[in-house]
Amino acid sequence: MKDHYEEIQNNKEQIKKLFLSRVKKGFRCWMWKGSVTNEDQGQIGLSFATIKAHRLSYMLYIGHLKPRQVLEQTCGNKLCVNPKHQKIIINKKILHRLAGPRDVLGQNNGRAKLRDKDIKKIRKLAAKKSYSEIAKKYDMSATQIAKIARMESWTHVPD
Repeated sequence: MKDHYEEIQNNKEQIKKLFLSRVKKGFRCWMWKGSVTNEDQGQIGLSFATIKAHRLSYMLYIGHLKPRQVLEQTCGNKLCVNPKHQKIIINKKILHRLAGPRDVLGQNNGRAKLRDKDIKKIRKLAAKKSYSEIAKKYDMSATQIAKIARMESWTHVPD
């Protein structure tokens, strides 16, 4: 594994522009919209290497990252590239935990766009507004909003 930090810094503005063209910045997470690896992590091809997107984000916005250093996405979302959600891991117990299963519900799932409080608001709004109106507010599909309102998804969240 080669250290590409210097090459990234030498072309930082051009690489940052390319990187951001594949990112959708949300309130919390920056979602990767580009190519993904077999492990469902973002990746980007540069002229000198293909790099995992969360690692590139760290190097663009925070600083040097040695090739063997491991980053934890503190939000738990494999497709998040928000540099504020990246943390270098040095504890072997944490490395072991990261390798384990990630079958968690609701807001504890790293891929979740919503929080429990959002689910409660959506269910209240569903009595007054159309699913389409609510969907636009939360940047989701009307079908997903309907499932939340009818308690077909996020069933672990009480009304």
